[in-house]
Amino acid sequence: MQRVRNSSFIAAMLLLAAGLVLGACGKRGAEANSVPAQSGTEYATKLKIWEERGIPMAAVYEASDTVHPLGTYIFASKEKAEVLLKRYPDALAVKPGGGNLLLYTTVHASVLSELGAVDQIGSVVDADYFTDPEIRRRIASGLITDMGISSSPLKEKLIARKPSLAVVSSYSGMDVSALRQLGIPILYLTENQETDPLGRAEWIKLLGLLTGKRAQADSIFNSVKTDYLQLREVASKVKERPKVMTENMYQGIWYVAGGGSDVASMISDAGGDYAWSDDKSEGSLSLSFEAVLSKAGDSDIWLMKIFGEELTAPSLLAKDSRYSLFKPFKSGGVWYSNTAKSRLFEEIPFHPDRLLKEYIKIFHPELLPDYKLVYYTPMGK
Repeated sequence: MQRVRNSSFIAAMLLLAAGLVLGACGKRGAEANSVPAQSGTEYATKLKIWEERGIPMAAVYEASDTVHPLGTYIFASKEKAEVLLKRYPDALAVKPGGGNLLLYTTVHASVLSELGAVDQIGSVVDADYFTDPEIRRRIASGLITDMGISSSPLKEKLIARKPSLAVVSSYSGMDVSALRQLGIPILYLTENQETDPLGRAEWIKLLGLLTGKRAQADSIFNSVKTDYLQLREVASKVKERPKVMTENMYQGIWYVAGGGSDVASMISDAGGDYAWSDDKSEGSLSLSFEAVLSKAGDSDIWLMKIFGEELTAPSLLAKDSRYSLFKPFKSGGVWYSNTAKSRLFEEIPFHPDRLLKEYIKIFHPELLPDYKLVYYTPMGK
């Protein structure tokens, strides 16, 4: 399979959640009425966490159906979960810290690394996209098995490795029939469908339950929340808000985040005026060059992600000479993140406070005079 290098496409897939939901893990309506009304989360709207009989449980939802769970999970061994499984017959019992996990995305691998649970990863798909140094070392040494491409993982290796659980994101858009045929249970995550940056970050609590690192996960989220809210308060006092546009063309289409997305929320929280703020879409928009020029041509700031290159004005124009028509190209307002080096994709979903700080520095540098940018840099001349 040819590896996609274009940053706009990767950004659309990883950050804007433009993809297919993989499907339910069981009869979705059966346990809906039994799930408590209280979510047990502060910001996440697609995740509920609660306890019964002292055992933590979770229900995962998708944006298209916030009533019937996509999956219900009991974080205990089957023996300890026996009584709860009678009440929730379609739930999946998951032993915390059981290990031998199959991961579908580097984003979740980075979280497990932060939680100190790298040793629980037994295998991955699309191994080339996993960037954490320790995980790459384990893949190279064979401690973590490379299962091939996510659209068609290698059945022979799946049978040999026998993953205890596959952790799959709803935006993967992959066929998981091979997993089902082999009886490999699936934990679906839909954090990418959250519209609040803190709502997305709060899903670390679910991964904390999965790995037996609940206290660490809660601590990390609380720190992220505190930092994010403090930064948002700082930016809320600005009097002028620069107009912000994002991304660039990919094969004739310009993918941008909808005005109801977490991307739009973060730009607003940083004191920016997102060019598509009046749009209510929570996912991504697929636009023509002309539509973007008409809507965002007069922007002050242009944020984009590039893979594997240092962006300059000539190299940008080499992609499409019409980019010169945008105001930020002329005024020096283009900022880019080289995602081959910056680890923006891996770190930001569960640490939105870090990206919020970057945006504030770019939009209003006077508010954070001592901060040095980590993920973004101005386009070279």
